[in-house]
Amino acid sequence: MRKVYFWIALVISISLFFIGASTPIASLLPFPAAWTSWVSNLFISIGASIAIFAPLFFLERKLEGKLNEFEKSQKEIKRNQGRLEGESQAARDSISSLTKEVKRTQEELSKAVINKLASGRKNDEELILSVKNSPDRSTIIEAIARARELRLIPDTGCRTTIPAVVELYARFSPSQIRLHEGLTIPIEIDDSRPIESIIWHEGQDVIDFLAELALKLQDLGLYPGDAVFDSSEIFRELSDLLGLSHKAVTGSHGLTYPLGEVIQIVQPQWVINSKGIINYDGPGEYFISAKRFNEMDWWNHVTRKGWVDNISFGKAFDTAKLLVEQGEMEMD
Repeated sequence: MRKVYFWIALVISISLFFIGASTPIASLLPFPAAWTSWVSNLFISIGASIAIFAPLFFLERKLEGKLNEFEKSQKEIKRNQGRLEGESQAARDSISSLTKEVKRTQEELSKAVINKLASGRKNDEELILSVKNSPDRSTIIEAIARARELRLIPDTGCRTTIPAVVELYARFSPSQIRLHEGLTIPIEIDDSRPIESIIWHEGQDVIDFLAELALKLQDLGLYPGDAVFDSSEIFRELSDLLGLSHKAVTGSHGLTYPLGEVIQIVQPQWVINSKGIINYDGPGEYFISAKRFNEMDWWNHVTRKGWVDNISFGKAFDTAKLLVEQGEMEMD
């Protein structure tokens, strides 16, 4: 529509200019002759003014229209930005909610798995505790078999201290389990060589078994006397050994610990396993492989450390070297 107005104004301005500029045409106008020149100049001025200012007017109107369109587009952009920001915030909230839900699900799953593991461990822990709290033949057999199944002890079994006038040990080995023939328990010295054995017969209670063990020691001339023969210590130490190894393998107290397959516990700090000796108490893991026993002066090297219990370390190291001589430990 503006184009039509523009062309009309242009035609009018040209017409007025032409009328004013043309003397013959101006003389035909119904004005006195004296006014002809003035009227002619007036038409020329009006025509020129229209010719000059009409385009500017229409240009201004066009610019104003463009400006209005720009303002409208800006408002539309702002509205769209607001809508997009709202949608973006909603999306962020949705993602945040989904992330929290996933995290909660993962935590619940992890907790459920841990609870499941804890439930399974509970039976093992109760079995291990019953070794010292209410020992009997079937409990010992079950505990040793389960310990081997979990690789808490090696195939050759583990051993505990027997109170005697010399260092003696009772060997509890999976290979010695005969459910209907009795449980054979070798009695051995430091280097694992057996000097005697005792059979825990089916149906025999723990008191009769320990009394028979005491008589066996008397026959060997190794009985220490009633005042120091604490026979229950055999099963307390066995329970401690299995419990310590079980906690290390399962990580039931937080993290697993590489105790390995334990042969003997040397309280209060070291154990002998199938590959060497390792501390179970201290600021960190300290393992000495059996194949490195003769590499250096381990006694001076280790006992300089402030956290080391020298008596426990010395006993574990010396005993482990004896076991190596008898082929009891792995050297690869």
